[in-house]
Amino acid sequence: MSLLNITRAREKVPELRVDVRLVRAAQVHAEDMAAGAFSGHRGSDGSLPADRADRVNYPWLFVAENSSAGFATAPSAFAAWMASPTHRANSLQPEAEHVGVGYAENDDTEDRA
Repeated sequence: MSLLNITRAREKVPELRVDVRLVRAAQVHAEDMAAGAFSGHRGSDGSLPADRADRVNYPWLFVAENSSAGFATAPSAFAAWMASPTHRANSLQPEAEHVGVGYAENDDTEDRA
């Protein structure tokens, strides 16, 4: 989270605040991906990021998601996102106000993002 806000500040984009509803949505999705040994934006039930925000009653006008698998550390995943134009754009959206982060492990996970 701090890497994200440091980068947003450097780019003159407002800081994000943690929202517990988005944390819950992110954690459920992370656990779903770990249980199914996949990484992607579509959940095993077909849900997309906006669906998951709706499920936790987050009143969104804008929603984006960065997900990944196979990185040893959060900083290495973040570096990969910043090197990807799409993930970087998601991370630096000025419309975004809140963030939620989830984490789960499965050594057999394949990245399908």
